[in-house]
Amino acid sequence: MADLRLDWMKWLRGENAPTFGVVQMLGDIDDVVNRDDDEDLRLMASSNFVQLAVRGTGHGDILEFNDGDKTLGDYRRAKLMLAATKPFEDVKARGEALQPSVDKNINEVVFILHGIRDLGRWSADFEDAIDKGYADRRKRLAIVSSRYGYFGMGPFLFPKVRERYVRWFMDQYTETIARYPEVDPKHIKFFGHSNGTYILAEALKNYKSMEIDRVVFAGSVVRREFEWSKLEIENDPARNGSPRVRMVTNYVGTQDWVVALFPRLFEMRWLSWLDNRVGSAGFNGFTDGMVNNITISGAHGAFDSHVEEIVKLLLDQASPMGPVTTGRGSKQDYAVEQRGLWGELLAFAPSVIAVWLALVLFVVGLGAKLVGAAAQPAWPVLIAFTLLIVVILRTV
Repeated sequence: MADLRLDWMKWLRGENAPTFGVVQMLGDIDDVVNRDDDEDLRLMASSNFVQLAVRGTGHGDILEFNDGDKTLGDYRRAKLMLAATKPFEDVKARGEALQPSVDKNINEVVFILHGIRDLGRWSADFEDAIDKGYADRRKRLAIVSSRYGYFGMGPFLFPKVRERYVRWFMDQYTETIARYPEVDPKHIKFFGHSNGTYILAEALKNYKSMEIDRVVFAGSVVRREFEWSKLEIENDPARNGSPRVRMVTNYVGTQDWVVALFPRLFEMRWLSWLDNRVGSAGFNGFTDGMVNNITISGAHGAFDSHVEEIVKLLLDQASPMGPVTTGRGSKQDYAVEQRGLWGELLAFAPSVIAVWLALVLFVVGLGAKLVGAAAQPAWPVLIAFTLLIVVILRTV
């Protein structure tokens, strides 16, 4: 659906944009589609678009004309006939969609997306850096720093939960493109931290119409082998083979224990059957040759001291800094000498298994001790302990 919306907007912007009228009939108790879902239609084709409200009607019965209520059935039929047969000006006179807010002065967008265990307050630093360093472009540049709330480590480990945020971001992306019709994909930038990196990578993988010029990641939880070079524009004869992402820079934290110990577990071959698509790019870097992997000292939030540098990577037209090498002849060898003892322990693969095993044994052992010491019946204590673990996992 998101691909369809993006393709529709590209079509409406093109030289062969349609001139026919579009009418959306929407029930006022529709439990599937809401009024916000047509925002891109209203924004991109507002002069040729009408929304007709159908009272007392949901998603499944909008075309039910004989459902036992003759008056309501006749009313729905009359709405349909109005939409399909009357002059478009007459239909517009009955429309109820509010005039959308479009800003044609904006021609450049920077997306900033936070990660897990984080509310993204640091995004203010990015806005300050852009205001100071690019004041001449600021009036035509929009910063989109959306929030999806606090996201704990526990829920993050489940793919189905993460996917909800991927779909959420695609709504943010499509509605932003609609709100700023003068923005070309070549002027769309993205900075993501932690889960924000996963959201973008999955969106690019799942939605073929998404394009972004420059991407900068920090604390990435994407798999190392993500195939950036294969993200090409399809189904467009004039642009087939063109990249959908033109530049990728990845900041690698030498002591990023969050990435090294948790997402990295699911990158191991013996757990590939889980298809849990998170990994250790924020600690071990990407293997795709188009990515500039830059090693920085510090843990999961080490990017904080590199904000101005990141903003330059996103907004400067000059070529980005070259990839960091270690003297071993490969930009995928990450300056082992910079990691220190703690970083070396994190890089040692068995340490990941040891940490996970220790956590599991601790939780199971504590639960067994509490249940064993409880008065009979012990099942209320077991239930209470289980609920406590769930609450902790949702908040840590």
